[in-house]
Amino acid sequence: MNSTLRTITSIALLAMLGACATTPPMPDDAQARAQQRWDAQLAGDFDTAYAYFSPGYRAAFALDAYEAQMRARTVRWVGATAVDQECEGTVCKVRISIEYDVDLATRGAGSITSVTSVVERWIESDGTWYLVPDRLR
Repeated sequence: MNSTLRTITSIALLAMLGACATTPPMPDDAQARAQQRWDAQLAGDFDTAYAYFSPGYRAAFALDAYEAQMRARTVRWVGATAVDQECEGTVCKVRISIEYDVDLATRGAGSITSVTSVVERWIESDGTWYLVPDRLR
């Protein structure tokens, strides 16, 4: 009786593990990855933020060029929240609310803080969600 119970338990565990291995990624994973990418971006961790781009983007646009572009920006991003998403199959559009500072052109005038919303396109490939920019920058 004891060995029968172990056999049934083993079969049940294997079936559950097999189901986990074949379960496609949930759309929420795109929103979570978008938030993770923005967290890295805001922390100045450009290597990590760059890794969230699609393999095609990374093949066409080198990390050092991406990092140089990010460091040269006149807008300082100070916060970002992945608000929601709309998904269809392996493509999700994730809406990001971004808080940013911009220095005013007049010397000594300070800066302006504002919030904007952008929509990022994410695709799922081999179980991982990747950001696909609208254009190469």
